[in-house]
Amino acid sequence: PTATPAPTATPAPTATPAPTATPVPTATPAPQRGTATAAASPVAASDGATLAEALTRTAGATTYRVDLALSGSGTFGAPGAPANLLTMRGAFAGEEYEFTAGGLIPGFLGADPARGLQAVRAGGERYLRGPVTLLGATEEAWYRVPASQAGITSPPASVPATLALLARSGADLSAFRPGPPEQLDGLACRSFAGDRSATSGLIVALAQSGLPLPADPAQISEAASRFVVCDDGYLHRVELAFAGTTSGERPAPFSYELSVRLSDLGAPITITPPPDARELPGPPTTGPTP
Repeated sequence: PTATPAPTATPAPTATPAPTATPVPTATPAPQRGTATAAASPVAASDGATLAEALTRTAGATTYRVDLALSGSGTFGAPGAPANLLTMRGAFAGEEYEFTAGGLIPGFLGADPARGLQAVRAGGERYLRGPVTLLGATEEAWYRVPASQAGITSPPASVPATLALLARSGADLSAFRPGPPEQLDGLACRSFAGDRSATSGLIVALAQSGLPLPADPAQISEAASRFVVCDDGYLHRVELAFAGTTSGERPAPFSYELSVRLSDLGAPITITPPPDARELPGPPTTGPTP
């Protein structure tokens, strides 16, 4: 009967401290941290994919409105202080379009610097708003432009073509960091910002695709960029700026800023011919006097 102390050996139950080893649940933070870090790389990958998909989708847009501004100085712009190189505001629908372009580039053609160069392509015809002195369009009126001079009415910049180059360039878009949500054109949007390293890679990729940009990142001292993607899957804003110095015996500073605003992507847009268009006078001839 004295052997009943064996039951007092119920200290085994006191070994219930093992349940107190429920620190195992407290160790669950470790699994939580693990899942968080596992989710971190897919998030970055999906953000890069979102930006890449938006580039490709926007490059393929056939209807859109654009408001573009380009300024620069030095090698890639005008000498001296930064100058307005190009502004363009217009609407595009397939092969048809209407736009107004200003800045130094259209000014070379003799367009009115205050009003800019106005052009329309509609119904298979191209039109230009005078006066444009170099073409003989001397009046403040619309002129029908013959096929032989159609180049003057072409847009000075093609946003889809540039975005298509960028989409094919192989630039590392995962280096662009997503920002907080924002509203643009009544849509929920998200921005993606690139620092100097990411933006330099973008510029070099565009240069290698054929644009007149510096292909050597060592020439770029400052750079920043931003894309805004909205929930319709399109890019609605592109901002790019960089500055640096050329290499060689006579280094020269340069700077470049680009801002593009896109809207009505994929929406129906109708381009109508201007009324009462005149025929553009032919170039002056200098034959022998009869």
